Amino acid sequence: MQKLLILLIILTFGLLLLLLEVFMANYKETAVSGSSYSRCCEIKIINPLNATPVVSFVEQQATVLLDGKVYTERSDTLTSDYDPAKLIPMRDPATGNLTGASTSFADVYNILYSAYIAEAEARDAAIAAQSS
Repeated sequence: MQKLLILLIILTFGLLLLLLEVFMANYKETAVSGSSYSRCCEIKIINPLNATPVVSFVEQQATVLLDGKVYTERSDTLTSDYDPAKLIPMRDPATGNLTGASTSFADVYNILYSAYIAEAEARDAAIAAQSS
């Protein structure tokens, strides 16, 4: 009998929540106008020793209201294993249009490796200069 009473209370509470969701107005709800688009807000590269690197592109949904206010919310993550032969069609970042050129994951890897070494050497030179 006690289990039945508990079940009845749970069902009643669940029904009450459902009714509130269906019939209750949203507090301070307002209509908005503007535009919304997806963008990549973060790129993560996992480069483990003796394993295939992985790149993740973290997306966010950006909403721009007519008054210029911008709201963002993370929305999805795309993940791709490193394939040195995979071609990437190049796009103009300002327009999103294809440029007709392409590059490979191997080229991107080389660029990022070179950027890392250049930054590491600049750091090491600055440390050495401070030590002298």
